[in-house]
Amino acid sequence: IRDRGKTDVTPQRKVEYQLARALATCPLPQFRDAERSIKYSKGLLQLDPKSSDYWKLLGVGQYRVGKWHEAIEALEKSDQINDRGDGSSYYLLAMAYWHQGDMGKAHQCYQRGVSQEKNVGSGFNLNVINFRQEAKQLLDIEGKQKQIQQPELESEIEQSGKEAEQSSVEEAQEKR
Repeated sequence: IRDRGKTDVTPQRKVEYQLARALATCPLPQFRDAERSIKYSKGLLQLDPKSSDYWKLLGVGQYRVGKWHEAIEALEKSDQINDRGDGSSYYLLAMAYWHQGDMGKAHQCYQRGVSQEKNVGSGFNLNVINFRQEAKQLLDIEGKQKQIQQPELESEIEQSGKEAEQSSVEEAQEKR
């Protein structure tokens, strides 16, 4: 928690934050529980609605459960409070916009994440690295899927055409 100078951050709040963070960002997806992370994040925000970390954490959880619009709102709120982050918010925004079909904004946010990451020197932060990799893969998926799906689709069409033709030939032979 970047609550430097704040004296009201209790050990309980720190534990809840770390737990919510682990539940949302664990590199091993089988150990994530985004719904619980959202619950903790909302509780933390009730205590401190001006914490960019809590808003970002809420955005991560909402992204993980597929609530793209809500994730975008929370992440943008986090950025409004503190625009000197490590770049991870922009990678998350890129992925959320990608899921909403806004490729332009997705690529814009990804590039802003790269720029932000370089500016603050967060290249060794595991969460930033993981979010960057996840966003990079997701944004590249579209082109790869088209390349993979197109031949498969053509093959399926060709196969179904052959089956229909074979069926017609068999029907014609039976009539003779």
